[in-house]
Amino acid sequence: MTIDPAASYPPHKTARWAIMVLSVLGFFLSMDVTLTTLLIEPMKHDMVLTDVEIGLLQGTAFGLAFGLASLPLGRAIDRANRVTLLKLGLIVWMVSMGATALAGSVATLMLSRIALGFVYALLIPSALSIISDLYPPERRSVATSLFAVGQASGQAFGILAGG
Repeated sequence: MTIDPAASYPPHKTARWAIMVLSVLGFFLSMDVTLTTLLIEPMKHDMVLTDVEIGLLQGTAFGLAFGLASLPLGRAIDRANRVTLLKLGLIVWMVSMGATALAGSVATLMLSRIALGFVYALLIPSALSIISDLYPPERRSVATSLFAVGQASGQAFGILAGG
């Protein structure tokens, strides 16, 4: 008896729905990262930020959090339920967005950017891992590209909306 490898993957309709959701998440998260960067000048004016604080907010806080969290979160994604971790990451992201919008201090903005770096470090490996569960190897490239299109479109829209 031969086992069909395609039988271990979900139906195409389920996989398409899931890649659409992942792409939309990538879109909004990338847009959020881009918008915060573009809106730094009005934030600088309103909160009287120094150039050093802007540098920390735009690159260091997000970049360090993303870099330092990538390996441990990647390991957690391999060992735990990645969909549950992704849901938790989305909750952190929503709280982070709210905290950014209501921030009255540099410390709040910094913590929000750090949280956003963690969420981004969670989203990418989670999405790629979920895509590998949804699609056989010969169909994964297109699905991964659709996820990347969501992210790139989010950046483009963030620049358009923030400009």
